[in-house]
Amino acid sequence: MSEPAKKYGRQPESYSPKAKPEIVKMAAQAQAEPPIPYALTAPHTLETERVIVRRFRRKDWRDLREIGVSNNASAFADFDHPWADDAKGAKKACKWCAGNDGCWAVEVKSISKVVCFVNFNGIAEAIEKDYGRAMDIGHCMNDAYLEQGYDYEALAVLYDHCFRQERLDAIVAGWMMGEKAKLAPLVKLGMELHSTGMGKAFRGDREAEGCLAVITRTAWEQANPTSYSPKAKPIILSMAQEANQMNIAAQATVKATPAAIKAKARNQVRIIELPACKMVWSGISKSESDWEEGGLLRCFSNWFSARDSLLAVRDLLWYDTEQGGFAWGWAVDAVPDDTDGFPVMDFAGGLYATIVSVDADGKDHDRQRAALLKWIRKSGCFALDVGASRYEAGHILVGTPQLKNAMGYHQMELYVPIRIKEANEK
Repeated sequence: MSEPAKKYGRQPESYSPKAKPEIVKMAAQAQAEPPIPYALTAPHTLETERVIVRRFRRKDWRDLREIGVSNNASAFADFDHPWADDAKGAKKACKWCAGNDGCWAVEVKSISKVVCFVNFNGIAEAIEKDYGRAMDIGHCMNDAYLEQGYDYEALAVLYDHCFRQERLDAIVAGWMMGEKAKLAPLVKLGMELHSTGMGKAFRGDREAEGCLAVITRTAWEQANPTSYSPKAKPIILSMAQEANQMNIAAQATVKATPAAIKAKARNQVRIIELPACKMVWSGISKSESDWEEGGLLRCFSNWFSARDSLLAVRDLLWYDTEQGGFAWGWAVDAVPDDTDGFPVMDFAGGLYATIVSVDADGKDHDRQRAALLKWIRKSGCFALDVGASRYEAGHILVGTPQLKNAMGYHQMELYVPIRIKEANEK
């Protein structure tokens, strides 16, 4: 620690000073309470090799109930409000979580189970004078899955997102000093002790020592010079055309694992192979105003929209999480003379799985993306292939005004890079 921990008078509830009123009451009173002062940007789903951090779904209630039962049985349960541990209460709580942008479910891929609840509790006003804009982030684990690193992985990608994309100045978290196993991931994340103090239990007269931990954006970025998650790294790095062709040729010779795609799921997802090619692209946009007339992305859209094309899909839009902005690319057979000053990049091409969502509808985007990732995992023959030369992207299926008026919406086709699994690959 760079300086001694301070003392404070009141004990925080469990993980977070602002954590949770009783979660069932929280659901019942949600409409009357002011919204969390926090606005999220894309993406709404984050991923590591082992976990998916996503919005809650109503069907997660059984897993949320297990988390509640675990929390109520913990050694410091009396320092938190009681969690719903019955079916009716868990369903109400899960319904509330599913409609709350501040609640995140941590799903373990290998068992398709939610084992951790993460909550964005709002801006921590009490320490803003010391650290600037600081978010209070709390979490609660199902103790059966403690010390397996799931909480650390989930918090790491969320912290990285908050620092690099949301540009928070700091993140704070509170916990009981006696819960060493639950403090361990915070220590591993690089959090430092801000303050400690004795506090009384919410239920009963017991007293125990608690703490408030903090990490700043500067400290996080120094310790993590590149984005934490291998699934989150984009991708605007130059790729040699020869290497791309070699990769495509190698893909064609892979001996695949047997497919496990059920008949009813065969028409849910489209598999497409895009060729390696040159792309004229927008460069990185970090401002919402770039979508407006005269902005970078609007100018790029105007440029490629004016070009004749017999192909339905030439443009792809992606979010560069490392540089913190959107980028738009337009595939070309040969680099045109009139790029209007826009740069040229190499596009790796390769296999993609795609699904259609409603354009500009974040919840539908998250739902369809989750369905696509699940389809890939269960296919038996495909695996995700996101990396330094492949990235998730979208293509806006913009039709005529008559089509928009008839349907009431535009469509966005989501592209997720995949590869064919080799024989016997799990």
